[in-house]
Amino acid sequence: MLSNNFSTSSLFRYLSLHLCCAYKVVTSLHANIEDEFESLFLETQVGKILDMEEQLVEEQSLDPLFSDKLEASIGSRFVSRVFLLYSFSKRASSMDVAWNFLTVKETEIQFLRAMLEKAEEKMLLVQARINQLKKGTAEVLGSTDVVEKLRGSISSYQT
Repeated sequence: MLSNNFSTSSLFRYLSLHLCCAYKVVTSLHANIEDEFESLFLETQVGKILDMEEQLVEEQSLDPLFSDKLEASIGSRFVSRVFLLYSFSKRASSMDVAWNFLTVKETEIQFLRAMLEKAEEKMLLVQARINQLKKGTAEVLGSTDVVEKLRGSISSYQT
């Protein structure tokens, strides 16, 4: 039907114009989505939060006393915050966003409580280890006194 009204070259020009316009629309839409996401990202200051969490994960990965369970909690916390950002980006209703925010905050509170308990347990373990090392040092110092007395006795015996 269209081929009767248009020549082949006209159809190719029309098709190329259509593809060019579609490409420009998709490119523009992509740029708009990126701009919208970035502005939303900055408004909610998620970037700072994610940077802080990344730094926390890095510090804790270097800490040999840090447990794997807390790393899993950090991962779930990260997912919760990304989910919250997703809720904002999907233009969810204010009640949905409030509910998601509340859920994220409750999860964060539970995470922080667990982290505090773990830190207290580790602090007690470290203090016990320090006390044990101090006692060991005192025993070693006592041992050196005994060794010095023996050396003195041996040297006086030899003379």
